[in-house]
Amino acid sequence: MSYYQHHVFFCTNLRDGERQSCEQCGAQAARDYVKQRCKELGISGEGKVRINNAGCLDRCEQGPVMVIYPEETWYTYVDNEDLDEIIEKHLATRGAQNRQSTQNLNRSIRHKLPHSVRFRLVRKLNPSVKKL
Repeated sequence: MSYYQHHVFFCTNLRDGERQSCEQCGAQAARDYVKQRCKELGISGEGKVRINNAGCLDRCEQGPVMVIYPEETWYTYVDNEDLDEIIEKHLATRGAQNRQSTQNLNRSIRHKLPHSVRFRLVRKLNPSVKKL
């Protein structure tokens, strides 16, 4: 049995150069938000949920991204509304039964948008995000 029911890793990688990285899209702030919400909901700790940073998960172009183990479920997100949905429908209910998720991260209408459109949504919500 796993020490945690769900172990969540947020890619918070920040790259130099032209390739996009998750931290350019506010990944650290998203991770901090989810960690705080899980504490507030009483679902963090031993036998429950653990939220961690990760280095590069090599999917930044699809990101920002997070992965939840042991299910190996990948998510991308635009805002706190997306994060709240992941918390509610995956972490707080002990499974991803109510949220469409796939290995290619196409799990909602917003996330089927081209990356350039998603980037504009992320930048609108977080003006400090810079496009390379």
